[in-house]
Amino acid sequence: MYKVKVAAWGHDAPKIRPETLEAVNPEDLKELVSDWLTRHCLGASNWSNPVVLKDNKVYGYMSYNQRIWDKDIWNANAREL
Repeated sequence: MYKVKVAAWGHDAPKIRPETLEAVNPEDLKELVSDWLTRHCLGASNWSNPVVLKDNKVYGYMSYNQRIWDKDIWNANAREL
């Protein structure tokens, strides 16, 4: 099971409760995140690159465009998973 805790942040972010999204595979998780961002009208400036868990262990980090990386996206050595 893959999980990601999504939340809006930033000075202009709407007040949205953090939410944990779960899916059986990364593709479905990406779709859930995309739908969540659209539903709340959030842009990249409101995104925090959350940790993606696989079976409750750190799997990677998700960027705003729903790509999953092995390291935080600010790490020059990050590779897409």
